Amino acid sequence: METTVTSGNTRDDAASEGTPRVRGLMALLAVLITSLLLAAAVAAPLMGAPAKAQASVLSLQDSTHPVADAGPDFSVLAGAYAMLNASASTDDVGIVSYVWTFFDVEPVTLEGKFVNYSFLTPGVYFVTLNVTDMDGNWDTDEVYVTVNRDWREPVPIPGANRIVYLKHEVVFNGSRSTDNTGRIVNYTWNFTHEGHMVYLYGPVVSYTFNKTGVYIITLNVTDPNGLSANATIAITVKRDPTWFDEHWLGLIVWGTIIGLSSWYVYRKWTRDHALVTKTDIDKMRLEYIKMRKTWNLFWKTWMGKAGVFIILFFLFVVAYATLFMPYDRSAVGGAPLSDPSWEHPFGTDGLGRDVLTRTAHATKASLIVGFVAMAISMGIGTSVGLASGYWGGWRDEVIMRVNDVFLSIPWLVLMIVIAAIFHSQNLTSVILVIGLTGWSMTARIVRSQVLTVKTRMFVERARALGARDAHILRRHILPNVVPLVFANAILTIALSIFSECTLSFLGLGPQDVETWGRILEEAYKAGAILGGQYAFIIMPGLCIVFVVLGFAFVGYAMDEVLNPKLRSR
Repeated sequence: METTVTSGNTRDDAASEGTPRVRGLMALLAVLITSLLLAAAVAAPLMGAPAKAQASVLSLQDSTHPVADAGPDFSVLAGAYAMLNASASTDDVGIVSYVWTFFDVEPVTLEGKFVNYSFLTPGVYFVTLNVTDMDGNWDTDEVYVTVNRDWREPVPIPGANRIVYLKHEVVFNGSRSTDNTGRIVNYTWNFTHEGHMVYLYGPVVSYTFNKTGVYIITLNVTDPNGLSANATIAITVKRDPTWFDEHWLGLIVWGTIIGLSSWYVYRKWTRDHALVTKTDIDKMRLEYIKMRKTWNLFWKTWMGKAGVFIILFFLFVVAYATLFMPYDRSAVGGAPLSDPSWEHPFGTDGLGRDVLTRTAHATKASLIVGFVAMAISMGIGTSVGLASGYWGGWRDEVIMRVNDVFLSIPWLVLMIVIAAIFHSQNLTSVILVIGLTGWSMTARIVRSQVLTVKTRMFVERARALGARDAHILRRHILPNVVPLVFANAILTIALSIFSECTLSFLGLGPQDVETWGRILEEAYKAGAILGGQYAFIIMPGLCIVFVVLGFAFVGYAMDEVLNPKLRSR
């Protein structure tokens, strides 16, 4: 009995202990649910914060409209580019869109802050500008564009007349052609070659001629309004120069020297039966002493030293500098009329050829013109002066009146007239023109010296001994005139070079060789001055100035040495 009672009490105690545990779990569950509800209540306002923030940002958007400014009304020629400029438009936050609208045959829409458009039909155009900022606000403005008709034709510039060689590529450059509208829409080159018409299109084209002759090249240019004009140039195609063509001057000079030397040797041998006698040795010793004294006096003058160095520099350029030039004189190595750079220190010409290389090659021809024209002028002037001064009388009057005619006519006009008579633009004709017009002053100087020398006692003695006029002129008068002629010859070289440059600048110079004057002529025709390509002009211009200055220095120094009255004491 006791055992049964004991066990029944134990079950009751367990039941009484389980009831508080269940209650605790239920209380904990209630706390969790309450916490979740509180968290949801707290999170709900936070989840709505981005929407409220976005609403607040939207409430701060810019409501100010931009200010469109299409610029003032303006006029333009038909076919030219009209610039529509909206840079004066403003906005607080920034403009993101520029739209131009107008009607030109059909509706036209253009976008951009700066817009170029070509109106082809004359009239007044109402152009609307619409600008939009970052917030979608917009504004409009209008501008009136008056398009006027273009009545002026374009100006074609095909370049200068040229002489080229057979089967060498010839470049034609018409890019310097101009028009009021600033635009040329068509370049057409046409000429006849081997019986067929040849058409080339473009501002810069090239062609190779397979037959010698003179070709008339016509350049036709057309502007956007359909107005056109044409101009022509003459291209003379010659065969490649032979060895004789390149060395004819040297052959003449050396032939003359060899001929005179042979004549002297023959006369010397037939007269003295010896080439060199004791008397000749004594004369050479005296001449050497005299020349050494003259040289010492010459070298003491600063002008003599400066002139010699300048002339030697240009002679070095003729002999060696062209071997070190990086380009061929006719090679197109850059853009036309480019500014100076490392590749082209003095830029390029109108065809893209290196100016420095062309100037170096032109030195030879310019010096040849100077020396050969001087020889012709001195030969004619000395002969006329000797004859006029020695014989006198009516011969002197006639010769001097003719000489006065040459002196009274301006030398430039006289050269142009004689150049027109020759009707040829090559190196030989230009040398003859300069030589035949530069003798008059030398003749007058020699005549005045002969009038003084022929009255001296040694001339009277030779005439009394029965010496012929030719002997007196050769042995007694000419040696006393030579120093004066030599000093004048140096100055004549400078004047001859300057004369060639003047003729070339006027379009009358040689076209078969490269000269400094021809380079200046091409620079002027290519518009180098207006285009700002001053290096194209400076390089040949400086060469002309310095070589003329060098010969002038030597001439003045020789005049000072040979004329004791001018010598500084």
